[in-house]
Amino acid sequence: MMNTTLEPWQTADIEDARIVARQRRERERRDEEERHAKWLAVKTKMEAKLGAKREKLLAARAQEQGKAALVANEGPGWKVATRPQVPHEALEQLARNVIALAFHEAPLLPDWRFRWADLSGVRALGLCVPSAKLICVDEPLALAGSGALGRKMLLGTLSHEIAHALLPVGESHGEQFKRTLGSINDVVLADDDVAAAPAASASPRPELAKGVMFSGKRVESPGAGEWEFR
Repeated sequence: MMNTTLEPWQTADIEDARIVARQRRERERRDEEERHAKWLAVKTKMEAKLGAKREKLLAARAQEQGKAALVANEGPGWKVATRPQVPHEALEQLARNVIALAFHEAPLLPDWRFRWADLSGVRALGLCVPSAKLICVDEPLALAGSGALGRKMLLGTLSHEIAHALLPVGESHGEQFKRTLGSINDVVLADDDVAAAPAASASPRPELAKGVMFSGKRVESPGAGEWEFR
């Protein structure tokens, strides 16, 4: 039978090995905690920097949006009507009807606005402002006519500006524009039920003089020279 009794020096060696192992584990634990603390410090610093950058970007965006909101309702020679004789909503609904009819209910220009405006400064029936996603119609001129003439003038103006909005900026009145506008007008101006021109609720508008013609491109207004689409 083997003697399993350890010599004193053997017991001391074992104890020393245990102490060394514990110390090694302790050092590893402290190193790990130190690495984790450094990682947290770096993470916190990066999150703070990113947060500050994000706040700065959001503030800049809010400022730009604020500026855009200010300029979205007016520009050189034009200004959205603040108290239109006919609600903006009526024009908006009419424009949506035009789009739905011309494009078979396709949800086009969903984030665009349609507003009555004073366009006397640009001498235009309608105006497309892509940067503001805005289509303006000159309220006094568009509603000046009565009956079929006024209705055709208004629908033609909307069709013209919608065609601009659907095409790339800079397309102007080129061949692609003419084809697009022709496609819209073929449907809209031929449909008697698309919508009636919104009726004014306050004082009546001045009538266009007899013989003024609307060609879909240009209208001559008595005493005002030629007004055109933009």
